Amino acid sequence: MRTSVFTVAEIAHVLMKRERERPARIVEVVKRLLECPGLRVGDARRDLCLPALELALRYEVDFVDAHHRLTMKLHKINEIYSLDHHFDKFPDVKRLETLVVK
Repeated sequence: MRTSVFTVAEIAHVLMKRERERPARIVEVVKRLLECPGLRVGDARRDLCLPALELALRYEVDFVDAHHRLTMKLHKINEIYSLDHHFDKFPDVKRLETLVVK
């Protein structure tokens, strides 16, 4: 299973801003995510930045989503667990919504 540093940042941001979770809870959730067996966390790739910007403008999505899409393509991944409907704009991506954090 793969994710990126962007995903970790977005999870923390949503928990902080939208869900208004306590800092200790945010740390707990992110720590549990990072401790998932087999999870690989990748860095943002410089060589994908300009193509991601172009993809973001073409599909009217944000840069992070476009970078995720290019990273997925690089690793031959076409499914993503996300609540973000922007991924529905990419015709070759299947978005899965089932996420439960307790």
